[in-house]
Amino acid sequence: MILYLLNAKIDYRWFYGSYSYSKLSSNTICPQYMIRLFTYILAIGMSIFVLALIPGKKLFFTKLGSRTMAVYVFHGFIIKLLIKYNFFDHINSLLSKILIVMLSLLIVMLLSSKIINNIAKIIGNPKLIKHINA
Repeated sequence: MILYLLNAKIDYRWFYGSYSYSKLSSNTICPQYMIRLFTYILAIGMSIFVLALIPGKKLFFTKLGSRTMAVYVFHGFIIKLLIKYNFFDHINSLLSKILIVMLSLLIVMLLSSKIINNIAKIIGNPKLIKHINA
């Protein structure tokens, strides 16, 4: 993340994993499949690092961690909305990159709130689907 903040030449779409090689620009001598492989290795490494940080006791953010499904499901809609209104086109300074990290923390806090978590439970409840189909 620090490398990305310091080097604006990295195309952020590499980290999505959903774009084809033809849509991604590669200004390096490294083949595109090697860049994709590196992003996967980096993602696995970061996942292991995050899992190693999980404490064995309850902390102030434990409640947020127990409500991650809503964050996982709904954050994409917020990102798509920000992309639609060209929000990311204005990220060009270190301060704006720090602000985007703060925005991401705000999104996590909002989406892991109790009310959003309850909405996600209602949407994801299989019993609700049975009643709708009946």
